[in-house]
Amino acid sequence: MKTWIFDVDGTLTPSRCEIDEEFEEFFYDWILQNNTFLCSGSDLDKLKEQLSPRILNNVYGVFTCMANAYHESNKEVYKKEFIAPYGLEEDLKEILNNSSYEIRTGNHIEERTGAWNFSIVGRNADSEQRKHFKEWDDEICARTAISNYLNNRYRGVIETSLGGDISIDICNYGYDKRQVVPFLSDRYGIDFSDATFIGDRIQQGGNDYALALAVKAAGGEYIKVDNWHDTRKILLKT
Repeated sequence: MKTWIFDVDGTLTPSRCEIDEEFEEFFYDWILQNNTFLCSGSDLDKLKEQLSPRILNNVYGVFTCMANAYHESNKEVYKKEFIAPYGLEEDLKEILNNSSYEIRTGNHIEERTGAWNFSIVGRNADSEQRKHFKEWDDEICARTAISNYLNNRYRGVIETSLGGDISIDICNYGYDKRQVVPFLSDRYGIDFSDATFIGDRIQQGGNDYALALAVKAAGGEYIKVDNWHDTRKILLKT
């Protein structure tokens, strides 16, 4: 059976929002007929706010925190810890203090399993504050500049990428979503020549990019979408 891997934010749901009710019905019926995995930068608690229990419990498995944790039937199979290099936290605080963006909502450095998530506006931002920050960042590409700076400063130690609309995902080098491919190959013998990954951040610097390249290198394919409407159109053709 063909294997499908999906990002969540921007692919199955609007960023940090609940899945559309009609799409939830469609996607639930679809996953019952397909070998499906989810892979998100967020932790499991956040996914539970966005996706229904029947989706989370009926996909084959759920990778969270940039694939640094993996769950099946709501049970944790593994988790990996993030080892922060010396000076990183101080650098992030300095970047935050020096940013020209003035709105601060709190929870700017969120420690997750196997990763940190950094946001200037803060993870506590509501939908309007998220939208405002995204519009600002789209104009000046502040997140891209921060990501590039950190990747150069901590080259070979950490890797950063753009996650969602307001944040940057930070992992130890090699410990990002690309981990999905060797894990599924080794544990389940999945043949990636018959696998497809769908995500919205499949561009250099995006947090779906490494997994897309890994799937392609293993013989599979990836599809970039802009939103869940695109995802639905693709699945209707399968």
